[in-house]
Amino acid sequence: MESLAGKARNYFMIGVIAENLGMAQEAACNFFEAIFAADDAKIFEIVKDRPKDHNERFTILKARLPVLYDITDRLFAIYKRSGIKDLDMPEVRIVKNRVTEVFEHAGIPVPGDEEVRKRVEELARKKP
Repeated sequence: MESLAGKARNYFMIGVIAENLGMAQEAACNFFEAIFAADDAKIFEIVKDRPKDHNERFTILKARLPVLYDITDRLFAIYKRSGIKDLDMPEVRIVKNRVTEVFEHAGIPVPGDEEVRKRVEELARKKP
């Protein structure tokens, strides 16, 4: 089974690809998933369990990981709005920047552009 940190990194890379293609909504969705997976990875490290939903995630973050709580909480209004209204690229970049903050606080290496490019090339070489 893939680790939560690995999933967070994959979501981030997919977000970067979508961003580069001008797909703001898809980029934002993947960046948000990256945040939640990174949060959950750090939560699992501390409490040895995964939160069952956003409410439990926020409760644990607030009590045990206040820096991650602050970052994630500030973005949650944008996350909820993204379900009913498309985000523009400046908002997507804000979310992306916050993802990198979450990764840093969670101890997850942020994939660089070169890593994303290599991953795309690797996937392109695979046969379906």
